[in-house]
Amino acid sequence: MKSEVGHLVEISWVALGATERAAHLPESSKVVPVIARVKGFAQSSVPLGADLSVRTFAGRLLTGTLIDVAPCHTHSFGRPQPELLIIGPLLREELR
Repeated sequence: MKSEVGHLVEISWVALGATERAAHLPESSKVVPVIARVKGFAQSSVPLGADLSVRTFAGRLLTGTLIDVAPCHTHSFGRPQPELLIIGPLLREELR
């Protein structure tokens, strides 16, 4: 897969190396770098894994490693919680 100029892509970079992390963190966190990820519009055509500059939705110009072309949203709000499903009907009944 390859980026094309103007396509929506996702890049990543090491925002904080393991040695730059706060001293008060748990040991398991201190040894792991902080990886930043951002979506933006490709400023050049490069293959996955290559360095790429993007223009973000906020207009910032950032550079990182191309990790995805045409990224999709993968988050969710999880499975419905039975306790919360009954709240709507209960409130509607009280308001009547």
